[in-house]
Amino acid sequence: MASFNQAAEIVLGHEGGYNDNKYDKGNYVCSNLKWVKGSYPYYCDSGTMYFVGTMRGIAAPNYARYIGRVPSQAEMRALPRHVALEIYKKDFWDNIKADQIKSQEVATLFFDAKINQTGYSVYEMQRACNDLGSNLSVDGVVGNKTITAINSHNYRILHDQYKERRRDKYYEQVRLYPSQEVFLKGWLARLDSFPNLYTPSGTKPVQKATFKPNWGSIIIVLLLLIALSWYIVKTTK
Repeated sequence: MASFNQAAEIVLGHEGGYNDNKYDKGNYVCSNLKWVKGSYPYYCDSGTMYFVGTMRGIAAPNYARYIGRVPSQAEMRALPRHVALEIYKKDFWDNIKADQIKSQEVATLFFDAKINQTGYSVYEMQRACNDLGSNLSVDGVVGNKTITAINSHNYRILHDQYKERRRDKYYEQVRLYPSQEVFLKGWLARLDSFPNLYTPSGTKPVQKATFKPNWGSIIIVLLLLIALSWYIVKTTK
């Protein structure tokens, strides 16, 4: 099964130090410890919005919930490595049941997405599994069915399929929120630090074709054939 420590070292290498970019939603937190809303300039549904920053990939709301209050920028800058690892484990790794994933490569890529693309990470993993023949409900929750599906597929193919779904979401994010384009180059570099395991670089993974009959069309064709047969019989008498 996948190792948290191994995955966490890779993610820590991606996240680096303190981030105070004003366009990064993760750098803000509301006084109720929730995430800010909308696209830049952000807002809170209620209460006051604070600019705190991000450290070691730990967003302001994550650290605020960990300590039970809004941290200062100085506290965020001083966030210890061991605290970052505690939050990684509790809020991200355990949340996707990564200990139960057989492939270290898939678990690490999934864990990295959970931190960097929190809102989309599980949905896209479920869709990637469905691309390869699973029949999961795309509900954003990792349960036993999702884990079983992840472990049932060729891990190399699933890894690359999920990687490309992550890529598509980055581009979609920029289309929806143009202010986020400043992050696109970094996001893609982060994603491409994970080498493809199955698909040659620069090509899209081949999705497994599944036959889903269109019964409405089939019935219409059958009715037309019956009508045509009846007409031919009628006119030849």
